[in-house]
Amino acid sequence: MEVSRIKPRPEDVPVGFEFRGEATGQSSGGFGRGSNQRAVYYWSAREHSKPIAIYVSEEGDGQSLAGTEGMSGTVVPVTDSLSGEYHDGMWILGRGPHERAISGGGFVHWDAGLAHSITSRVDGAVLAVRAPIVVSVAEMSATLASMIQAAP
Repeated sequence: MEVSRIKPRPEDVPVGFEFRGEATGQSSGGFGRGSNQRAVYYWSAREHSKPIAIYVSEEGDGQSLAGTEGMSGTVVPVTDSLSGEYHDGMWILGRGPHERAISGGGFVHWDAGLAHSITSRVDGAVLAVRAPIVVSVAEMSATLASMIQAAP
């Protein structure tokens, strides 16, 4: 998958995180079932269970990052000319704050203690970063910004 202004990997990743792999198509898990998407993953040597995941999809407008569907976010700057939607958590299984019933039985609730994310749209593509809560919003913004090439 290639989107003209989106680089294959970020140039700026928070200190302590190293590239560990990538996935394409539905297995990337970022934007639902779309086949034209990819993800790159970075893990910390100290905390393997909480990676940084960066998702890109050409299928762009109107897509929500998995785990943020239907939850309003806050607008944050990514670059001087680009903003993104920040979510302070994600939907997880079980009962809790803002819980909702899901099809087939059971519940999901909004959890702000594990991970947060920024989703942005560039030239018809959608890209997002989800990171453990210990990674700052500024670091996530810098990671997204480092994936966007300047306009020709």
